[in-house]
Amino acid sequence: IMDRMFCIIRHSMHFFISNLLYYLQVDVVDSEYSTFQKAVSTATDFQVVLKAHKNFIVNVLRLSLLDNSSIQEGIERILQVCLRFVAVCRLLHHSEEAEYNQDISEGSRRNPKIHGFVASPPIYVPPEEFVAIQKDFYSQVTFLFQIMRKVDSR
Repeated sequence: IMDRMFCIIRHSMHFFISNLLYYLQVDVVDSEYSTFQKAVSTATDFQVVLKAHKNFIVNVLRLSLLDNSSIQEGIERILQVCLRFVAVCRLLHHSEEAEYNQDISEGSRRNPKIHGFVASPPIYVPPEEFVAIQKDFYSQVTFLFQIMRKVDSR
């Protein structure tokens, strides 16, 4: 059950971050940059270029949702939960790697430093931590979407 929960959380986080990055890169930056380039290529003087640049910056800020502090805070909260998940994964990976190195090397009790790793007891992450991360992630995503609905309806 824990492996399944782990995979579901990881997939959900990956889906959110991948879609956010795709939106920012393709729908915001690339699209607005293309518009900016067209304006610059047809500009007759420097003032037109300055105006096109200002429009580019304003549109990127608006479309990337950075001009709304509530949305920005919601995204940051989600990213913090994702970082918490990554930290737990790193702990588990380090623990498994140290355990593996300890198993494959004879004499690890005499020489605790093997292959650059210090033999250490396995790290236990309680299942409740994954449940807490999962609940926190989904509640933060729900919070963000509620804020975005309010902003969108204005």
